[in-house]
Amino acid sequence: MSRVTEEEIRSLGELSRLALSDSEVETLKRDLESILEHMDALAEVDTTGVQPMTHVLGTIGHLRSDEVCESLAVEEVFAASPERTEDCFDVPAILPPGSNK
Repeated sequence: MSRVTEEEIRSLGELSRLALSDSEVETLKRDLESILEHMDALAEVDTTGVQPMTHVLGTIGHLRSDEVCESLAVEEVFAASPERTEDCFDVPAILPPGSNK
């Protein structure tokens, strides 16, 4: 029995703003089913006593310490900006007006 429905795939496509063809929906459905089967196989592995990992190499990145230093003046920051409102950059909208999804 399928755990992923065509309606769920179409809903995900809509949320992602993707226009999916019928063949793409079927392909994605098969791919997601395969991923879920793989996750089921991983869930069966006995991990008792295995310490959780945050990175496969076990190394920690080299981070610099936070230091307070001089920053640019507000006018210098906005010098190359084509538009600004008070102390904020104005950027073009990427979603159509009235879109709230």
